[in-house]
Amino acid sequence: MKKNIQWAVLPLLILVAACTLTQVPNTIPPASGTWDSNNLVGNIYLPAEKTIYPTTTPPLRQNLYSGKLMVPSGASLINPEKSILTVHVNKAGFLSFLGHQHIVASRNLDGWVDEAKNQGYFSFEIAKMTMDEPVLLKGKMLPDELNVSEKEATKQNMLKMLDAKNFPDVRVSITSFDPKKSMIHAKIIVKDQMIERDLLVKVTKSANNKINTITGETSLKLLDFSVEPFSALGGLLSVNNEISIEWNLNFK
Repeated sequence: MKKNIQWAVLPLLILVAACTLTQVPNTIPPASGTWDSNNLVGNIYLPAEKTIYPTTTPPLRQNLYSGKLMVPSGASLINPEKSILTVHVNKAGFLSFLGHQHIVASRNLDGWVDEAKNQGYFSFEIAKMTMDEPVLLKGKMLPDELNVSEKEATKQNMLKMLDAKNFPDVRVSITSFDPKKSMIHAKIIVKDQMIERDLLVKVTKSANNKINTITGETSLKLLDFSVEPFSALGGLLSVNNEISIEWNLNFK
């Protein structure tokens, strides 16, 4: 009787051992790289050289902006009371008809431009941006459909999307400036992720040849800055990856 029980249990033990062996990789991966364990039976090890990480840059704030604006002698200061930057955010997704277009604006621009040195810099705080000012919506013929609490909720989603708690501002460093060709080369930094762009601008000057305004527009993609567009309902309603930006910088 005891021998019969042993023979009955033996196949079960063999089956358990076989299943256990199929779940253990043949080799232990080194400390570097990533281990994909979505399929426990068929694990795939990716070597470190194939792992792609977003490029980060040290904040320019260290050199160009540290609490008080460091302005080169002879540079022109931005007049924040007359300057504005607007971001036009569109909707995306299968249920985009349920969403809204938004205009987010900054009226707290801080910075300077030095034509003699072909350089400039400006920044603004994300938390101080306004959401859907009626006058801006009207200018773009967009309806003002949200109430105050809805606008505030939308702004909080934006702050979370941009991680404004850890990366409170957007910074733009102008590394070359040619008013005659209406061109600037800028380093744009969001969440300490940087991209470089050549931007067409329009420059006006005063009678004494001082810069009055610099205006322009461009489009950027959120994912270029490692910013995941906000989404709801499982991605059926989301923020469009591409945003449009307009700026009107007035100088003192």
